[in-house]
Amino acid sequence: SGLPANMPGPVARGAPDRAAFVDIALRLPIARPDAGEFLYSNVGYVVAGAMAEAATGATWEALMQAELFGPLGMDGAGFGPPLLNRGHRPGPEAIGRGRRSDNPAVIGPAGTVHATPAGLAAFLAAHLAWDEDYLSPDSWERLQLAEDYAMGWSVDDRGRLLHSGSNTRWWAVMEVDHAAGRALFVAVNSGDQEAVRDPVLHAVEALRALR
Repeated sequence: SGLPANMPGPVARGAPDRAAFVDIALRLPIARPDAGEFLYSNVGYVVAGAMAEAATGATWEALMQAELFGPLGMDGAGFGPPLLNRGHRPGPEAIGRGRRSDNPAVIGPAGTVHATPAGLAAFLAAHLAWDEDYLSPDSWERLQLAEDYAMGWSVDDRGRLLHSGSNTRWWAVMEVDHAAGRALFVAVNSGDQEAVRDPVLHAVEALRALR
Protein backbone atom coordinates (compact mmCIF):
# COMPACT_ATOMS: atom_id res chain seq x y z
CA SER A 1 0.00 0.00 0.00
CA GLY A 2 2.93 2.34 0.57
CA LEU A 3 1.74 3.13 4.10
CA PRO A 4 4.48 3.45 6.73
CA ALA A 5 5.03 0.84 9.43
CA ASN A 6 3.93 3.22 12.21
CA MET A 7 2.73 6.76 12.79
CA PRO A 8 4.73 9.16 14.97
CA GLY A 9 3.69 8.71 18.61
CA PRO A 10 2.28 12.24 19.07
CA VAL A 11 0.07 11.77 16.00
CA ALA A 12 -1.16 8.38 17.12
CA ARG A 13 -1.97 9.62 20.63
CA GLY A 14 -3.27 12.99 19.53
CA ALA A 15 -5.74 11.89 16.85
CA PRO A 16 -9.26 12.49 18.22
CA ASP A 17 -10.70 9.42 16.51
CA ARG A 18 -9.90 6.68 13.99
CA ALA A 19 -11.23 8.66 11.03
CA ALA A 20 -8.87 11.54 11.82
CA PHE A 21 -5.94 9.13 12.19
CA VAL A 22 -6.68 7.59 8.79
CA ASP A 23 -7.09 11.01 7.18
CA ILE A 24 -3.61 11.95 8.38
CA ALA A 25 -2.16 8.56 7.37
CA LEU A 26 -3.45 8.80 3.81
CA ARG A 27 -1.77 12.19 3.37
CA LEU A 28 1.68 10.93 4.39
CA PRO A 29 4.44 10.50 1.81
CA ILE A 30 4.45 6.99 0.42
CA ALA A 31 6.90 4.65 2.12
CA ARG A 32 9.24 3.36 -0.57
CA PRO A 33 10.73 -0.05 0.03
CA ASP A 34 12.09 -1.76 -3.04
CA ALA A 35 9.41 -3.03 -5.43
CA GLY A 36 7.90 -6.21 -4.03
CA GLU A 37 9.58 -5.83 -0.63
CA PHE A 38 7.42 -6.72 2.35
CA LEU A 39 6.72 -3.97 4.89
CA TYR A 40 4.61 -4.78 7.96
CA SER A 41 2.38 -1.77 8.54
CA ASN A 42 0.41 -1.15 11.72
CA VAL A 43 -0.98 1.91 9.94
CA GLY A 44 -2.29 -0.40 7.22
CA TYR A 45 -4.25 -2.43 9.76
CA VAL A 46 -5.86 0.72 11.13
CA VAL A 47 -6.87 1.76 7.61
CA ALA A 48 -8.31 -1.72 7.01
CA GLY A 49 -10.31 -1.43 10.24
CA ALA A 50 -11.63 1.97 9.16
CA MET A 51 -12.63 0.46 5.80
CA ALA A 52 -14.66 -2.21 7.63
CA GLU A 53 -16.32 0.53 9.69
CA ALA A 54 -17.20 2.53 6.56
CA ALA A 55 -18.59 -0.56 4.81
CA THR A 56 -20.77 -1.73 7.71
CA GLY A 57 -21.64 1.40 9.69
CA ALA A 58 -20.46 -0.37 12.86
CA THR A 59 -17.35 0.37 14.89
CA TRP A 60 -14.39 -1.97 14.56
CA GLU A 61 -14.80 -2.87 18.23
CA ALA A 62 -18.45 -3.86 17.69
CA LEU A 63 -17.50 -5.88 14.62
CA MET A 64 -14.84 -7.75 16.59
CA GLN A 65 -17.39 -8.64 19.24
CA ALA A 66 -20.05 -9.70 16.75
CA GLU A 67 -17.85 -11.49 14.22
CA LEU A 68 -15.05 -12.96 16.35
CA PHE A 69 -15.39 -12.91 20.14
CA GLY A 70 -19.05 -13.95 20.22
CA PRO A 71 -19.04 -16.73 17.62
CA LEU A 72 -15.85 -18.32 19.00
CA GLY A 73 -16.93 -18.03 22.64
CA MET A 74 -14.00 -15.80 23.55
CA ASP A 75 -15.47 -14.72 26.90
CA GLY A 76 -13.36 -12.06 28.58
CA ALA A 77 -11.86 -10.72 25.36
CA GLY A 78 -11.88 -6.95 25.04
CA PHE A 79 -9.88 -3.85 24.25
CA GLY A 80 -7.18 -2.01 26.11
CA PRO A 81 -5.20 -3.43 29.03
CA PRO A 82 -6.72 -6.39 30.91
CA LEU A 83 -8.21 -5.60 34.29
CA LEU A 84 -6.29 -8.06 36.46
CA ASN A 85 -2.73 -7.90 35.14
CA ARG A 86 -0.42 -5.05 34.25
CA GLY A 87 2.17 -4.98 31.54
CA HIS A 88 5.77 -3.89 32.00
CA ARG A 89 8.56 -2.31 30.01
CA PRO A 90 12.04 -1.01 30.87
CA GLY A 91 12.47 2.42 32.38
CA PRO A 92 11.16 4.55 35.23
CA GLU A 93 7.51 3.94 34.29
CA ALA A 94 7.87 0.19 34.09
CA ILE A 95 4.34 -0.72 35.20
CA GLY A 96 1.55 0.30 32.86
CA ARG A 97 -1.15 2.48 34.37
CA GLY A 98 -4.01 4.44 32.85
CA ARG A 99 -4.36 5.15 29.16
CA ARG A 100 -0.63 4.90 28.54
CA SER A 101 -0.63 1.26 29.58
CA ASP A 102 -1.71 0.27 26.07
CA ASN A 103 -1.74 1.57 22.52
CA PRO A 104 -4.19 4.43 21.90
CA ALA A 105 -7.71 3.24 21.10
CA VAL A 106 -7.69 4.80 17.63
CA ILE A 107 -5.09 2.25 16.48
CA GLY A 108 -7.07 -0.66 17.90
CA PRO A 109 -7.01 -2.72 14.67
CA ALA A 110 -3.20 -2.76 14.92
CA GLY A 111 -3.23 -4.19 18.43
CA THR A 112 -5.36 -3.31 21.47
CA VAL A 113 -7.12 -6.65 21.93
CA HIS A 114 -6.70 -8.64 25.11
CA ALA A 115 -7.98 -12.18 25.63
CA THR A 116 -7.99 -14.84 28.30
CA PRO A 117 -5.92 -18.00 27.78
CA ALA A 118 -9.15 -19.93 27.15
CA GLY A 119 -10.29 -17.35 24.62
CA LEU A 120 -7.02 -17.41 22.75
CA ALA A 121 -7.08 -21.22 22.76
CA ALA A 122 -10.55 -21.11 21.18
CA PHE A 123 -9.28 -18.73 18.50
CA LEU A 124 -6.34 -21.00 17.69
CA ALA A 125 -8.47 -24.16 17.78
CA ALA A 126 -10.75 -22.69 15.09
CA HIS A 127 -7.69 -21.92 12.94
CA LEU A 128 -6.29 -25.40 13.48
CA ALA A 129 -9.53 -27.23 12.67
CA TRP A 130 -10.73 -24.94 9.85
CA ASP A 131 -14.01 -24.76 11.77
CA GLU A 132 -16.67 -24.77 9.03
CA ASP A 133 -19.32 -23.58 11.48
CA TYR A 134 -17.33 -20.35 11.64
CA LEU A 135 -15.85 -19.85 8.16
CA SER A 136 -16.14 -21.60 4.82
CA PRO A 137 -13.22 -23.72 3.54
CA ASP A 138 -12.62 -21.08 0.87
CA SER A 139 -12.28 -18.39 3.53
CA TRP A 140 -9.90 -20.50 5.62
CA GLU A 141 -7.82 -21.13 2.52
CA ARG A 142 -7.62 -17.41 1.75
CA LEU A 143 -6.64 -16.71 5.36
CA GLN A 144 -3.90 -19.28 5.66
CA LEU A 145 -2.52 -20.60 2.37
CA ALA A 146 -0.24 -17.81 1.20
CA GLU A 147 3.37 -18.65 0.43
CA ASP A 148 5.05 -16.16 2.78
CA TYR A 149 2.42 -14.07 4.54
CA ALA A 150 -1.12 -15.32 5.05
CA MET A 151 -3.52 -12.55 6.08
CA GLY A 152 -1.54 -11.73 9.22
CA TRP A 153 0.24 -15.07 9.63
CA SER A 154 3.89 -15.51 8.75
CA VAL A 155 4.56 -18.90 7.15
CA ASP A 156 7.85 -20.59 8.04
CA ASP A 157 9.80 -23.15 6.02
CA ARG A 158 7.86 -25.98 7.68
CA GLY A 159 4.49 -24.48 6.77
CA ARG A 160 3.73 -23.39 10.34
CA LEU A 161 1.62 -20.25 10.75
CA LEU A 162 3.27 -17.83 13.15
CA HIS A 163 2.48 -14.44 14.62
CA SER A 164 3.98 -12.40 17.44
CA GLY A 165 2.99 -9.02 18.72
CA SER A 166 3.56 -6.46 21.43
CA ASN A 167 2.00 -3.24 22.67
CA THR A 168 5.43 -2.45 24.26
CA ARG A 169 4.21 -3.78 27.65
CA TRP A 170 3.19 -7.32 26.72
CA TRP A 171 4.54 -9.84 24.23
CA ALA A 172 2.73 -12.84 22.77
CA VAL A 173 3.76 -15.54 20.30
CA MET A 174 1.33 -17.95 18.65
CA GLU A 175 1.62 -20.79 16.18
CA VAL A 176 -0.65 -23.10 14.19
CA ASP A 177 1.04 -26.28 12.95
CA HIS A 178 -1.34 -28.27 10.74
CA ALA A 179 1.21 -31.01 10.04
CA ALA A 180 1.59 -31.70 13.77
CA GLY A 181 -2.11 -31.14 14.53
CA ARG A 182 -1.21 -28.57 17.17
CA ALA A 183 -1.59 -24.90 18.00
CA LEU A 184 0.20 -23.10 20.82
CA PHE A 185 0.84 -19.69 22.34
CA VAL A 186 3.06 -18.10 24.96
CA ALA A 187 2.36 -14.67 26.43
CA VAL A 188 4.22 -12.58 29.01
CA ASN A 189 3.37 -9.27 30.67
CA SER A 190 6.59 -7.60 29.57
CA GLY A 191 7.29 -5.84 26.32
CA ASP A 192 11.04 -5.88 26.90
CA GLN A 193 11.72 -8.27 24.03
CA GLU A 194 15.47 -8.19 24.58
CA ALA A 195 14.91 -9.67 28.04
CA VAL A 196 12.03 -12.05 27.36
CA ARG A 197 12.62 -13.21 23.78
CA ASP A 198 14.88 -16.18 24.62
CA PRO A 199 12.75 -17.53 27.50
CA VAL A 200 9.58 -17.20 25.41
CA LEU A 201 11.11 -18.95 22.40
CA HIS A 202 12.48 -21.68 24.69
CA ALA A 203 8.93 -22.16 25.99
CA VAL A 204 7.67 -22.41 22.41
CA GLU A 205 10.25 -25.11 21.66
CA ALA A 206 9.25 -27.01 24.80
CA LEU A 207 5.59 -26.91 23.78
CA ARG A 208 6.48 -28.14 20.30
CA ALA A 209 8.24 -31.11 21.89
CA LEU A 210 5.19 -32.24 23.88
CA ARG A 211 3.46 -35.38 22.63
